[in-house]
Formats: sequence, structure tokens, C-alpha cells
Amino acid sequence: MLEITGKITGVSFDLEGKLHLTLEINEEDVIRNSYDKYKKYDCLDIKIQKHREQKSKEANAYFHVLAREIAQALTIPFAQAKNILICRYGQPELLDDGSQLIYVSSAPVEFMMNYEPLHTTPIGFDGDKTIYAVYRGVRSYSKEEMSKLIDGTVSEALQLGIDVYPQSKLNEIKENWKPDK
Repeated sequence: MLEITGKITGVSFDLEGKLHLTLEINEEDVIRNSYDKYKKYDCLDIKIQKHREQKSKEANAYFHVLAREIAQALTIPFAQAKNILICRYGQPELLDDGSQLIYVSSAPVEFMMNYEPLHTTPIGFDGDKTIYAVYRGVRSYSKEEMSKLIDGTVSEALQLGIDVYPQSKLNEIKENWKPDK
């Protein structure tokens, strides 16, 4: 997916009567990096809308967009991709004494990896039970914590050939992040 900002600067018809729309693009680096990828297609879905300033929750929404695209690329459930990313780049749930919350369950690992309300990763076994490290939900993350999650998720997406926002846009959504109170 290619998302850019800019403005319409012209419209014209060629000699065959086909309409051409000319755009001035703000993210030159995105076009340079994506032009060859998209020029080969005979038909693209194009959506033009009035630009709106970023909202503080855009980082969370973008994390979910990338997690969904990563899940599709890896052919795994969305909840599993989200849990993997949160446990890899997110923040542990800490107890009052500063130690990480541990959850012991007889639930199968596959169930827990696909259980969206609780972000866990297996860290050991005790007989027929699995020991899980528990991670916080994204909405409570500080700006620095959210930046780490976004950066890690973007890195994984790029490794899979998934298009990501340009660095300027990534910086903007990370800077605008505000955790829930």
C-alpha cells in the first residue's frame, strides 16, 4: 500500500482522449522507492481525499494495519501476529515489586498465541502447564515505548516486502502518540 500526501496540479487529455491527472507529491522518497513496484500494474485503486492532521491514536491504528499485513504475509491469524509483535517489541506487564507478571495455564500454546485480550509468550513448562510472560496492551504505552513497537513492527514488515509509511510520517505518528489515561 502506498500512502502519500500532495495536491492536484493539473488535468489534461491525451490524443486518444484519455484523462490524465497530475499530482504534486510531498513524499519524494516514497515515489522513488515505489514507482517501479506499481508501474507494472494496468489498474490501481486510487483514493484521493482531503488531508487531515494526524490524530494521536494513528500509531496504534498503524500498528494494527501492519500486524494484519504481516499476518497475511506469514499466513497466520491476526491475533497471533499481534501477540508476537507485542511480545517481541512491546512492554512487559509489571507487578508492584517490578517483576514481570507470569501466567501459568493448561491452555494450549496455540490457543494463547491467538487469544487477543491477553498478550503472552511461552517461557517454560511445569508438568502439563505452560508458563507465559505477560505483556501490556498498547494503549498504555509511553511515547518511547510506542516508538519501539512501531520501529520493530516496521522492520518486520520491510523484511516481508510490505510497504510502510515514509520515515517522516513514521516520525510524525510516533511523536503524536498519547497513551490512554
